Amino acid sequence: MQCLGMVLKRLQRLLVLLLLVLLLLAVQLELHLLLFPGLLLKVVYPKLLVVVVCSVLLYMLLLELLTILKTLLLIQLYMLIQQKRLCRLCNRLGVIVGHNHPHLMLILRLLKMRVLL
Repeated sequence: MQCLGMVLKRLQRLLVLLLLVLLLLAVQLELHLLLFPGLLLKVVYPKLLVVVVCSVLLYMLLLELLTILKTLLLIQLYMLIQQKRLCRLCNRLGVIVGHNHPHLMLILRLLKMRVLL
């Protein structure tokens, strides 16, 4: 349940970042329409600052999305372990069962790849 709360917080941040990007683009468009009403049909490139800020906000948005996906992967992995279906999944994928339990090895491998939080 703690992971689900974390996902909801991340989704909230994602929406805020998306709204900031849209607001910034709307302000840029409105300023353009106020300053150059006759140039509506022409393509006018936004100022460099707007491009940089939008790029940073979109990058942050992608990072939040990646964190949400990692958390959902952790929840799915936990559910598979709880339902004892991960053993069957490991056997289907051809994971060799050695001295260590395959669940532990899979989780350690994911942690090494920094997939889990």
